[in-house]
Amino acid sequence: MAGVEPVFFLHRDIRVAQDTIRPYDVCKGVGEVVGYSNVDGAQNVWGVWRVYLKNKTARTTLLVKGLSLTGRAIQMYDQNPRTTNNSDATRTVRGENNCERLAIVCG
Repeated sequence: MAGVEPVFFLHRDIRVAQDTIRPYDVCKGVGEVVGYSNVDGAQNVWGVWRVYLKNKTARTTLLVKGLSLTGRAIQMYDQNPRTTNNSDATRTVRGENNCERLAIVCG
């Protein structure tokens, strides 16, 4: 996963309760688009989902094809939509309300 930036989407775009969608569900949906072996994990931090992929080809494919969850097309973002354009935009967030680099592998 080194060198591959995550892909982002907003939880509000799914339009379901915060605890309804789990990282496994996101990984499964992403795996259907890019292949399960290309998915490294998913993480929800303060309503912004991060999808971690194993290679840049899978990342590009997901950005181009998009993702469908709960019957809705989800807009994918190349960068975290809730940050300004800086070098720390994709760093892993650590804290009491989230996991340390949660990686749920699908497949």
